Amino acid sequence: KCVSEDSTINKCHKSELVGNDTLSLPSFDRVLVDAECSTDGAIRHIEKRQSSSSSLARSAAWDDTNMDELVDLQKRLIESGFRLLKRGGIMVYSTCSLSAKQNEQVVLWLLENYKDAFVIPVSFSARNKSMQNVAFIEKGSIPGTVRFNPTKAAENQRTPVDCILPGSGFFLAKIGKRQD
Repeated sequence: KCVSEDSTINKCHKSELVGNDTLSLPSFDRVLVDAECSTDGAIRHIEKRQSSSSSLARSAAWDDTNMDELVDLQKRLIESGFRLLKRGGIMVYSTCSLSAKQNEQVVLWLLENYKDAFVIPVSFSARNKSMQNVAFIEKGSIPGTVRFNPTKAAENQRTPVDCILPGSGFFLAKIGKRQD
């Protein structure tokens, strides 16, 4: 059973939730899914690994050999977050990766599998004109998503370190759950 006699929730498969044993989980107005990722957008992590003398410290936890496992984990995380979201609620999905496979492809998977999911556009131009042309803010390949890429310097900035957000790159998607 998914819920034991002492109310402990055990790992179970969706098909096990039948009859009177359906698992009732709380739902939330807002959910943040800051998913495990390869940290390829976290420049400081990359620099630290490159400068380390230890071969273990130099190796990334996630790389091409286990990327499918990581993306599967990200899909499970975004799905769990969305399932906990109330109708009309908002979920933010973020990673410190700049990889489309860990970002847009995970969001697209959710949109394809949950028809009540939709992207709420993230925009900085309407609220703050000074943020409109900041080089490190890029549009994601899904309209309304954004990525913050510290390796992109504005024309008047000498190096990526001169940008407002040195050392941290990440992806952001704001996802809503339809009312109906």
